[in-house]
Amino acid sequence: DEPATEVAPEVAAMLAAKEARGRRLAEHRRRIVAVERAFVVAAHAARDISKNIYSQPEKTFANASTLIEQMVESLLAAPELAIQVMPDRIGGEETYFHSLNVSVLAMTLAREMSVPAEFVRLAGLGALFHDIGLNEIPSRILLNPAPLTRAERDLREMHCEYGARIAREAGMPVNIVNIIFQHHELYDGGGYPRRLAGESIDALARLVGVV
Repeated sequence: DEPATEVAPEVAAMLAAKEARGRRLAEHRRRIVAVERAFVVAAHAARDISKNIYSQPEKTFANASTLIEQMVESLLAAPELAIQVMPDRIGGEETYFHSLNVSVLAMTLAREMSVPAEFVRLAGLGALFHDIGLNEIPSRILLNPAPLTRAERDLREMHCEYGARIAREAGMPVNIVNIIFQHHELYDGGGYPRRLAGESIDALARLVGVV
């Protein structure tokens, strides 16, 4: 029998390092797939929430609260991956994914700012519903690629007030109503709908507005 060929220590180290890199890459891919799937599930839930907020407001808000808890566990557990795979659209559901993306980013930013956990969740819920009032705006305005007239722009800006009304009717906490109503206000007073400025804008609404 021929003697077994010995592998030089430096070669063995290179092979071990290559194997370790392969394991890390496989685990990274597995986690990305899991986050992508979590996004799809959450987006479908967000779609149902948007559709059912009128017919079953209290139940829908409860479902949204459950969704936020699931997002904290599945998406915020790895925010760097969530941001990496964050989709712009899927299956023509741009609005749902926009609200979902804003919700994830708002909660991520709130956690990075060491905001208490309860307010992190409120930021996520408010962001999830922040554009709910757009359901009241005619599609001819929402989908118009041309510059809007002053009257059309004024009507579009009404989505903040419409959304706040929907939120109040659903029994949502005042923090969430404020996010929906004030997310287009600007710190310098140049926003809408009330031209609020500085600290008169709810802190969580400012956070979501930045996102």
